[in-house]
Amino acid sequence: METLTDTGALSIYSATSRDKVEQLVKVIIEQLIDISKHVVEEELERAKSRVKAGIVMGLQSSFNRCERMTTSLMICECNMDLQEIVERVEQINTDTVKNFGNYLRLSKKAALSFYWAITKMPSNFKILSDLGC
Repeated sequence: METLTDTGALSIYSATSRDKVEQLVKVIIEQLIDISKHVVEEELERAKSRVKAGIVMGLQSSFNRCERMTTSLMICECNMDLQEIVERVEQINTDTVKNFGNYLRLSKKAALSFYWAITKMPSNFKILSDLGC
């Protein structure tokens, strides 16, 4: 998980069998490269709508409200109100997503975790090389 001061936290979770780990890593790399180059406006608008709807629906639960406020305090040391969050989501455009994709791809801050004995996987050097680092 990467905690970013202006965008939150990101983790990529996936599951596969032991013999397909290399294939899975390749797919993740391809997706990270793709998000830094190709972003469809309609898809972005759908994603923004889902995020806003999730936030509003989360207000119905006191646990979700507390979690949102705590996360906000931890990440930006402030308590953002709903309107400010929605405004920030609305500011996201295709260039913002592409830039973030490039940051993810080139930052060299990624970490891998495995929950099983993996016998064969690409080296960190190969992964970084495939990402274009």
